[in-house]
Amino acid sequence: MAMQLDYSPNLDAIPDAELAADVEQIRNSGDPEAIRALSSLMRLRAEGRESVFGATSGSDVAQAAWLLAACNMGVDCGPGSALARGYCLNGGFCEATSVDRIVALYMLSPVAYRMAVDMSQQIETSVAGRH
Repeated sequence: MAMQLDYSPNLDAIPDAELAADVEQIRNSGDPEAIRALSSLMRLRAEGRESVFGATSGSDVAQAAWLLAACNMGVDCGPGSALARGYCLNGGFCEATSVDRIVALYMLSPVAYRMAVDMSQQIETSVAGRH
């Protein structure tokens, strides 16, 4: 479901109540891969739509926080992982040894990275408390 939403070209056409229910269902699943897929939506596609996507959405920091939470919840984000290789092949971020380091070194400033780490811990706590 998270991947369908992420790849949906008409995300804005989905009624807010339906989209909010889908996002809630993904969060409630506790599935790390679903959380990782949801992270892509939590960036600019969620900007200004906090009532639908939640308070931790709508920015680069929020997207990174969801990604880091997914990594901490069990998605393989280490050296040689498919996700790290994807960032290397698609973004040229090949020097870092993990997704965490990619986020820290290439995606966010040091201050924004610390914010994303704090947010990711809140996300993990929130997701863990839902199931």
